Amino acid sequence: MQIDEYVEMYKLQNNPNRKELMKFRKFMLFVEKLSKKHSFDLDKVDWISRFDGRLSLGENKNQIELWLQEHGFIEKIPTKEEIEAMEREAREREEEYYQQLEMEALEKLKEIDYKIDKYYERMIDFINMAIDGYANCVILKSPFGWGKTFQVLKTLQKRGLKKDKDYAEIKTFSSPLELFNLLYKYKDMKVIVVDDVYGLLTNEAILSILMSATWSVSGERFVEYNSTTKKKEIDKFPIKANLIICLNYTGINKLLQGLISRSILYDMEKELDYYTKLKILYEIAKKKPNDLPKDIRIEIVDYIKDNTNEASEFSIRTYEHICNIYKYSVKSSRDWKELAYGLLGTDSDLELVKELMRSGLPVKEQVKEFIERTGKSRATFFRYKQVIQTGRNKIKSLTMRPNETEKKQNCDEKTDMRQQKLEKSLKVS
Repeated sequence: MQIDEYVEMYKLQNNPNRKELMKFRKFMLFVEKLSKKHSFDLDKVDWISRFDGRLSLGENKNQIELWLQEHGFIEKIPTKEEIEAMEREAREREEEYYQQLEMEALEKLKEIDYKIDKYYERMIDFINMAIDGYANCVILKSPFGWGKTFQVLKTLQKRGLKKDKDYAEIKTFSSPLELFNLLYKYKDMKVIVVDDVYGLLTNEAILSILMSATWSVSGERFVEYNSTTKKKEIDKFPIKANLIICLNYTGINKLLQGLISRSILYDMEKELDYYTKLKILYEIAKKKPNDLPKDIRIEIVDYIKDNTNEASEFSIRTYEHICNIYKYSVKSSRDWKELAYGLLGTDSDLELVKELMRSGLPVKEQVKEFIERTGKSRATFFRYKQVIQTGRNKIKSLTMRPNETEKKQNCDEKTDMRQQKLEKSLKVS
């Protein structure tokens, strides 16, 4: 039957007014559209009995759509609540999947051989840039206890530089004037290492001195300190030495931003995810002997692994401290694990983000709850989430099947070959 025939039949059976008849016609046009979209026979349903003239057109449309879904004429459209439930279930399944991968990855960590220097390659490149004069100032930033200063001094010595002749190390100073005088003392050396001195990041005068030492318009850098004190040896002096500044600080304030703009900043924190930290510790335990047997050293890293997660704070120094606790426990008959547990701190904000990601809540709700519970920003939530996602990418690489690993290695080899060809062509030209 055609739409006009249905309308005429409704008119004969119900004697409606003009407004109701127009409403039924629009209802039938809607039904016809559904029949074409979902490919069902229009004449198989008594549409007149399914239409209620007392309801609005919208209410009739909703009712007929539900009825058609219930009777299999059209595919059921999930409600908002059902969609949210399905999304929540999918997120929960994803979290379970990653938890399983995490367990597999952690078990594989101690079985694989790594080279510790691999994790410091970029840092070493930036140290060499300062040594070779490609950077007036390099800032190395990483969490406390992950070997920045050790790598700097090791690289300087490996390059044949001698302390107090070719390079100097500034570990302490009590005032801007003292820093100014130390820079003057070491101005003609090749490199000056400034090692995370307290107050360096918050004292405007100190940062001004360092900025003057790292920037030049004419090609020559001059260190200046505007002060009326008589303790200054000189008001202004040229400096040849390049600076390497080691920072444990986790944030960047406005004062420091000016120094960074004149320097090369390398932030190792971006590469030191949870799994990389554990890899480094396992490698140290296997290849860096101390007074403890190798199996005990590995057991100590196992203990750190079993009692930490992405939100935990630990370092090479944590491992070294626990080694010393173990030595003490042998003599004192104390439980080393009980003594060591307090050294494994947790970043509560990161732990909260991980908890929210596992909750199955929509991301918008996760952000809202994070802000309410911590008082911190939306950007901070996503920064922590990125840390967790980076860790998950590491998990995937650790649990990758052998053929997938082989493909990746082949791809890396091809990339290396292309890079070598490019370097040869540049040398020829």
